[in-house]
Amino acid sequence: IFKKLYDKAPDDIKCMLTKQYRMHNEIANMAISKFYVDCNNNTLLENGLSDQESDKMKSHTITIDSMTTGKCIISPDHHAYWIDSSVPARENERIYEEHQGTSSYNTYEIRIIKSLVQKIDACLSSSNSQDKPSVGIISFYASQNDKLRNTISTMKKNLKALDKIDVNTVDKFQGQERDIIIVSMVRSVEEKRIPLHNSFFKAYERINVAFSRARKLLIVVGSTKFCEKQSIAIPPLGGQPNDASRITNRHIYREIIDVIRKSGTVILPVELIGDRGDSDE
Repeated sequence: IFKKLYDKAPDDIKCMLTKQYRMHNEIANMAISKFYVDCNNNTLLENGLSDQESDKMKSHTITIDSMTTGKCIISPDHHAYWIDSSVPARENERIYEEHQGTSSYNTYEIRIIKSLVQKIDACLSSSNSQDKPSVGIISFYASQNDKLRNTISTMKKNLKALDKIDVNTVDKFQGQERDIIIVSMVRSVEEKRIPLHNSFFKAYERINVAFSRARKLLIVVGSTKFCEKQSIAIPPLGGQPNDASRITNRHIYREIIDVIRKSGTVILPVELIGDRGDSDE
């Protein structure tokens, strides 16, 4: 409703907020700034904190080592990561989504997120850290959220440092923020299948909301192979009428993944869960 009113309103009563203070600058630069562009593709979003202030105020203490190489794969040096669920962790691993009614779910991504939550909790517990970050797990699909919610519920009795984890849809998280956000993309359709339930996945407003809820650490779990192919309609911002002629189709996921890949923070699932399954199996 607000968007419709905004588009019809005269320019002289519009003012765009261009400074963000919520998230670490790296998250904004890597995953968010591409949604805030004008007609000439110039970035409109600014960071309200300097890099030094952002490092101090938005720091996290999570360190996780690879189960295959022993090298650090998540560290306090970076704040935006992508775990590539298009790569199986073991032979004959089912990595594709499944459908339940009009919704979708991905058990492989659930397994990855389960291991990720366990390792974040173990890291905080072993360091005797007083830090108890708030955690949000977001998906575009209700079926995935239901299954994730059940998984987290059964895990809670064994978690020591993470006493509050919220699991919900992107729409429920609008206007909220958490220290750590994990986003499950779900979609990973086999080439021979017809893509289903694509509207939420390709809605730029929902992508923007999902990727901008994190204050300190953003971890996206999704198929790079599938996401990079998707063309997303992005309307330019800046107070001008939102007519169809100004909308551009961009491979926004590819742009985000490319930036994250250059930082060396794209992670293979096998590094997190090993080739034999979850760490508690």
